[in-house]
Amino acid sequence: MLHVLLVSTSEKTTGILKEYLNMEDCMNITACKTASRARRTALETAFDMIIINYPLADEREYELPQDLAEKSDASIMLMVPAEVYDIIADRMEKAGIYVLLKPVNKTVLLCVLRFAIVTQKRIRAMRMRNRSLKDRLSEIKVIDRAKCLLMEHEQLSEAQAHRYLEKRAMDSQMSRLQVAEQLLKKYQLP
Repeated sequence: MLHVLLVSTSEKTTGILKEYLNMEDCMNITACKTASRARRTALETAFDMIIINYPLADEREYELPQDLAEKSDASIMLMVPAEVYDIIADRMEKAGIYVLLKPVNKTVLLCVLRFAIVTQKRIRAMRMRNRSLKDRLSEIKVIDRAKCLLMEHEQLSEAQAHRYLEKRAMDSQMSRLQVAEQLLKKYQLP
């Protein structure tokens, strides 16, 4: 499920964006009318995508998108009027914020939203894969430390230490990691 934060003083724009976003499956949409409320909400919840429709009643300097970009890894989309587009587009894009010129064509908006959604799904999948690889790497480190201890304290070769861990894991119906952790405790290493 993707978590989306909409920030807009316009009920009409919020309604249109919600309608477009709800065309996709698994969307959890939160709407705020002010920059201050958006900041508080972003501290409480991790969002995958943030869409900000300027102008906002309590902010004129366009600091909200940059603050949110620094504090989260959400895709951020900023909708701004034509008179400020040229002034802030470069600054926002350098911060990784996508800037759309208002009024936004429905087709363009739908394409941009779909692109952002697909991008967030890919990022989420890569994060999960990264987490899985980190877990596997830490498991390998623990097992290798246990092998080193067996080689040092029991004078086993690397192959013998490996075989010892595997055999003990099979015999005790435990994972190699659990056996390795027991060995680390036995030799009192963290």
